[in-house]
Amino acid sequence: MRKALVRLYIALLLTWASALVASAEQQPRLTARQQEIFSQIAPVDGVLTEELHREFWSYVPESIRNDANARAELQQQVSRILPEALQFQKETWLSIKMSAEGGKVIYSPDYQAAKQRVMNDEIETFREQAKQGAVSAEQMIQAAATKRSFSTKNGSIYLTPELAQTVLGGLDGSLARIEKLSNPVWISGRKEFRYPEAHVTLLSDVPFSVDRSSLTAENGRTAHVVSLMNESADGIAGVSFMDFGGQWSDADKAIMNTAKKAFAGTGAVPVSIAASTWRGRRSVLGTGPANTSQGTMYVSLRVVEDREHGGAHIIQAISFKSQIDAMVARELLESSVQFLP
Repeated sequence: MRKALVRLYIALLLTWASALVASAEQQPRLTARQQEIFSQIAPVDGVLTEELHREFWSYVPESIRNDANARAELQQQVSRILPEALQFQKETWLSIKMSAEGGKVIYSPDYQAAKQRVMNDEIETFREQAKQGAVSAEQMIQAAATKRSFSTKNGSIYLTPELAQTVLGGLDGSLARIEKLSNPVWISGRKEFRYPEAHVTLLSDVPFSVDRSSLTAENGRTAHVVSLMNESADGIAGVSFMDFGGQWSDADKAIMNTAKKAFAGTGAVPVSIAASTWRGRRSVLGTGPANTSQGTMYVSLRVVEDREHGGAHIIQAISFKSQIDAMVARELLESSVQFLP
């Protein structure tokens, strides 16, 4: 469901990506297959693999692929334009969120300036495509303010504050994948990303998408949750922080209950679940499969007490292949996590 919703903003990015290539090779648009690849990697939960990168560039004319100066020019344009595009996307979705909440058109403080930057770009093809994107942005903001549905190629949707927040949380990852796709040379290697709200730093190729929500416990207490997620071709990896607002009276029981509820949230049935200690903290580790309409997926997760911040972290991996793959992915994710003081 979320993938269908957040594809809404791809139209703006896709026209700008087409303009980038057009400005370098004097062609009006990306090929149909390149646009399809772009649509796979651009959403909040998109995935970019080395194979997709290779295929994307196989459609780029040899005049660019074999010309170092042309490649350098394209990279220079991407490095300059993408930050502008990202900023306008952020201001657009922030304006959508504010308008949906306020019931009237409300622009973020930097919306107009960001809009003018992309519309007045020095590259004519990008400038013209950006103007079309700006028209769509205004229509989306108006639809959000009036609570009316917005028509997309996949049907009509409502531009709610929740949708806007989801897109805002994933824009950094989306643009990182676009930038990586735009580089003719595939570069692998992890960077450190800080997420103070979740009290962690993570090593990853691209930023994690960020989602915020609230849950009500059985005792009526509200738990605020910050969820970080990345998808790959083989599964999903994520780290969440649940803020319970203070220390538990029975931490061992609370962590076990949290683990069971985390399994229930994925639809998985734990075949093994046990208390342990991890990095000197109370912990519960479990694994189990979940039967879905798309087949079986395999879950491996660990819940870790975060006494300093009055909550717990959930480190989990979901594999579409096997339980062993899920366990290996969770262990790899754990090696990429550091807790913030």
